[in-house]
Amino acid sequence: MTRFVLASQPRLQPTVIAVPVGNNDIAIHRGTRQGEASLIISDPYGWKIAALNTMKGQQSISDILQVLADKGLRVEEPDLRKLVEELQTQNLVQDESYFDYQSLRPDQTERYSRNLNGFAALSDTGMTPAEYQQRLLKGHVLLLGCGGLGSCTATALAMAGCGTITLVDFDEIELSNLNRQLYTVNDVGTRKVDGLKTRLTEVNSDVTINTVFKRITDTPNVRKLIEQFQPDIVVAAIDRPVIAADRWISDACFTTSVPGVFNSVSAGMGMFWTKYPGKSSCFRCDEKWSQTNNPHHYEMRAWREKHDLIPATSAFSHSAMIVGGMMSADIVRKLVGWPMISAGKLITVSFTTLETTVIDKPQHPECELCAS
Repeated sequence: MTRFVLASQPRLQPTVIAVPVGNNDIAIHRGTRQGEASLIISDPYGWKIAALNTMKGQQSISDILQVLADKGLRVEEPDLRKLVEELQTQNLVQDESYFDYQSLRPDQTERYSRNLNGFAALSDTGMTPAEYQQRLLKGHVLLLGCGGLGSCTATALAMAGCGTITLVDFDEIELSNLNRQLYTVNDVGTRKVDGLKTRLTEVNSDVTINTVFKRITDTPNVRKLIEQFQPDIVVAAIDRPVIAADRWISDACFTTSVPGVFNSVSAGMGMFWTKYPGKSSCFRCDEKWSQTNNPHHYEMRAWREKHDLIPATSAFSHSAMIVGGMMSADIVRKLVGWPMISAGKLITVSFTTLETTVIDKPQHPECELCAS
């Protein structure tokens, strides 16, 4: 556990504002423009709001006491220290050194300034915002499939500063792709991996983009890509061959101990789930549970695989953008060292009601691949 050290030059978080309310209170708002205050502080003598307005990282505790004294506010040092400690333990105030971004280039500090504010607001590990961004810049995502979900997820990751993205697809861009895939009319007829590489490079030249023009055909195929590129995580964004593709990718992820994010969208619903070796079920577990719940499952699956039966694509632009955004949010968590929300979970979102659900996907005790 990190030892608590009181901020010597306290600075209010960039995402925090303090507002005097009523006669003797201060409302602390964190990170949103709407909603209730995160904290209400009693301030009967008016010195706390003055102290908060002085906490800009440029003055020590002693300096702040002097500023307050110059305003005619007599405050004892233990009382000011107690206020700083209360705010710091709730991540509302940090020491100025916490906001040291010298490990980033000046243009990166500007480009990722909103990321840095977000990391500062969300962190509870003692790591600095710059350290989180550096982790993200060192991250590597292997993206299998550059369609709607693939292109939206990759774009969000590139904007966030994911250091390396490897794109794998065998397809070319068609006019029918443009309602949900992040390409342009000028891209029609070109390879998806090439079109997406161009887009991602234009979005963020910090990101290294590898391309592989290839069709996924079996588990060894996926495993070879994982072993070649050594990604931190795999995104499974291919839909054919039906069922088999997810099995191949899941098996490859579990035999190489690399997590994989899976997904699906339609006009009415989107979903994603993460297969995380050692922390979640694998594809084979899910199949066994499905057979338990539906005795005809294997029979239905075999028929669909044999005839490659998959419903016609029905998806709007928002379908891919919402699920792609949610997936990228969880992938960023993985890359910076936070636990993934979707590990061992199925997360669904209804596009007709905007309701979300989270469903556990436990390991099967008889799974030949991942059962302990």
